[in-house]
Amino acid sequence: ADTAPAQQAVQQNDVGGRHVIAALFKAFLRELPEPLFPFATYTPLLHLYRACKKMSSAEQSRAAFVSGARSLMGQVLLRGDSAGDGTLEQPTQAARSMLITVLRFLHRVAARSAENKMTPTNIGVCFAPNVLRAPSAESRDKALISAQSTTSASQASANVAAALEETNVAIGALAWMVEHVGDVFDASWSEEEHGARSSSNNSVDSSSGGGGSSSSSSSSSSSSSS
Repeated sequence: ADTAPAQQAVQQNDVGGRHVIAALFKAFLRELPEPLFPFATYTPLLHLYRACKKMSSAEQSRAAFVSGARSLMGQVLLRGDSAGDGTLEQPTQAARSMLITVLRFLHRVAARSAENKMTPTNIGVCFAPNVLRAPSAESRDKALISAQSTTSASQASANVAAALEETNVAIGALAWMVEHVGDVFDASWSEEEHGARSSSNNSVDSSSGGGGSSSSSSSSSSSSSS
């Protein structure tokens, strides 16, 4: 019942309705407390994209990106660890599922780019600012604006160029994630996620079981004393 208006708008080719749905979708993603891509993935993912773009072979660069992205997503999404020290909080299963679901949806949108003009790059332009951003993006932008009045023209120009380059890299990284979502989150990912979930559940069960044993032992001791 909740999706009926959206389905009706699509079926009736209601262009205005489709735009409203798209705007609401982007607003929802923009207002999430943490972006669709956890903050911990921002810098490593952009570094990965930059490094892969420098490779001479397009095929090699795409393969390296898929491999690196799969490893990064596993570290952050399954183990809550982008630096290898286990200090980051692991995202919830709902957050992981939403990221993968949205990327797969955008992949389906891009597959019809001949009709809707939404190529992976155009999707990156529209969605990167909402789903892939640095923790301090807002404060950085404000500082960039205020700095333009206090720095030299050349420095201000350099700051703007650096910000623009970072934006373009984020767009490119998201475009590749959309294009290769099926390779990044493949069957092996599902198995690894299942294993991580089972391990987490076992830890909880073990912790609960240990508490129960302790309680039982305590009760036995009390009975003996009596």
